[in-house]
Amino acid sequence: MATRIETLIDTIVAKIGADVAVDSTKVFPNRVADLNDTEMPAYNVVLGPDAPLSELGPTNVAYIDWQLVLFVDCYQRTILADADAVFLDMRRNVHRALMADHTQGLAWVTTTIPSGADEPNIDDAGDRKNIVYRLNWLFQIRTSVGSLES
Repeated sequence: MATRIETLIDTIVAKIGADVAVDSTKVFPNRVADLNDTEMPAYNVVLGPDAPLSELGPTNVAYIDWQLVLFVDCYQRTILADADAVFLDMRRNVHRALMADHTQGLAWVTTTIPSGADEPNIDDAGDRKNIVYRLNWLFQIRTSVGSLES
């Protein structure tokens, strides 16, 4: 059985891929393999840190509320003059897809919080640059005390 975190990652991949402006074949969960030109622009949903919302652990005997970070890495190979427009468009696509339903259609997701973006990481080799733009997303989820699957 998949954990709720795995289910959420799969759901986020599907929601981004379902956006009208996104090619669903270019949205990946935790991809580590290199991307080629035909796979870009690409979106990669990456597991980040998580922690219970309460520093004291479970505040209820039945469940634990968690804050989970998922990163959406946007990849593109482009000239620097186009980079801002490309990444802001990709960011708009992700925002539209994830903010359409703050529960992501999952009863145990209590909210979705856009949490900004990191500075684009630019590889300076050649005329066309390999660029990664990391978007940060927070999800508040609930699990039972005894299992991350329920």
